Amino acid sequence: MNLRYSKKVTGTIRLSFLLATLAVAACTGLALRAGHADAADTSYHKWSLIAIKETKDKYPKAALVDYSHIGRTQLGGGLSEEKFKLWLRQADREFGVFVTVRFSDAEDRLISVAMSETPR
Repeated sequence: MNLRYSKKVTGTIRLSFLLATLAVAACTGLALRAGHADAADTSYHKWSLIAIKETKDKYPKAALVDYSHIGRTQLGGGLSEEKFKLWLRQADREFGVFVTVRFSDAEDRLISVAMSETPR
C-alpha cells in the first residue's frame, strides 16, 4: 500500500484539521481570551474561517502555524471589522499576516477582506 500523499492532499488535510480544531475550540470554550470562563465569545468564528481561507488562497504554499483573534471594531453605519493575525511558514521563512474582515452586522454579509504582512 502506497502511503505517500501529494502536497495538495496533505495541505487539504492540514487545513481541514485546523478548521475542525477551531470549531471544537469555539464550542468548548477554549477560545477564551477575556478570561470569562462562563461565556465564550464565538461571534467571530465565521469570520475567522473566512480569514483563514482567504489567507490560504493568497499563500497556497504556506502552512498555517497559529492564529489569533485581535478583536472587533464597530465602524458605524451597520458595519463591523474583525481583525486576526495569522502566522505562516513557507519554505525557510516564517511571517505574520494581519487579516481584516469587514462585514455588515444586520445582514451578516461579507463586505471585504484586507491583508498585510507583518514586517517581521
